[in-house]
Amino acid sequence: MKLIKKILLFLSIVGSVILIAGASGLLNRNFNIIGQLSDDLFGNDVYISESYAYVADYGNGLAIIDISVPTTPLKVAQIDDDIGYAYGIYVLGSYAYVADGDDGLEIIDISDPFNPIEVGHFYDGSGFAWDVYVRGDYAYIAEWIDGLEIIDISDPVNPVEVGQIDDYSEGAFGVYVSGSYAFLAENDYGLEIIDISDPVNPVEVGHFYDGSGYAYDVFVSGSYAYVADATNGLEIIDISDPVNPVEVGHFYDGSGTARGVFVSGSYAYLADDEDGLEIIDVSIPTAPVEVKQFQDDNFAKDVFVSGSYAYVANGRYGLEIIEPWSLKEKNSNIILWSVIGFLSILVLVNIRYIIKEIISH
Repeated sequence: MKLIKKILLFLSIVGSVILIAGASGLLNRNFNIIGQLSDDLFGNDVYISESYAYVADYGNGLAIIDISVPTTPLKVAQIDDDIGYAYGIYVLGSYAYVADGDDGLEIIDISDPFNPIEVGHFYDGSGFAWDVYVRGDYAYIAEWIDGLEIIDISDPVNPVEVGQIDDYSEGAFGVYVSGSYAFLAENDYGLEIIDISDPVNPVEVGHFYDGSGYAYDVFVSGSYAYVADATNGLEIIDISDPVNPVEVGHFYDGSGTARGVFVSGSYAYLADDEDGLEIIDVSIPTAPVEVKQFQDDNFAKDVFVSGSYAYVANGRYGLEIIEPWSLKEKNSNIILWSVIGFLSILVLVNIRYIIKEIISH
């Protein structure tokens, strides 16, 4: 009888330890991924406008997704001219602007999201359009080989190039416009800062590269440029003096390939390829700290944050919708921590009983 009692006691300890390990593994996992659309969708980039996600869908052009119900995203339209590869997307007003690889810039009327129509197109015969940023009457194109191209889009039907700058580096992957400057993520040339106060004559005024990494994307917030620097993680660069940009903060956890970045409030959301989505607290730019990570074997290419959700372009896994700070996650973690606490106490009590039994004999 005593032997059976000891066996049962031992099994209860082993079972409790296994349950603790399992509960620990569930913490902060999967409760935040609330919606996904992967069928026939390759997410290179994503832009959110009102109730729609506009996805740069690689060889399939532009996909328009209804996200009014985030748990059940629904594709409502697709447009593709069978030329080029959609890498970047920007939406302003009634138009979507697509960086379409070796087909240049496409301008699509999305006033009716269910029936998008291409109305304008620009390609000068060279370069490879990776990214696009639109402000006012101009579209700024990050071009592989050709650097930065500035396109007058005041007449969407007849876009015209008015300015261009190329420093003969290997090419630009990402672009962000703030104030009188365009910030260019230029592969192994790092971050390039270009004065665009005269769009016809853009001039490089500043440059930063620390000798490692490959700048894929850039987001500007306040006095800082946040650079997704591939295998060098996230770089935070003080651009208060555009002529002399200075790195003040850096985050890399030793894995992943940072491809896209979006900053909202005190957090930088990093699309880290095989490492999924990483959320980094940048409230102190000199000391960025990772606070969350969502990794489910997908490949995060870019991210856009709107409201309570992060929308992740996941390559061949399409579009993923994540609620980083969900109440469900909070409540689930409270329950899991309670289970872990209870089981830990049970294990300690059983171990104490076993020790007592051994001493008494």
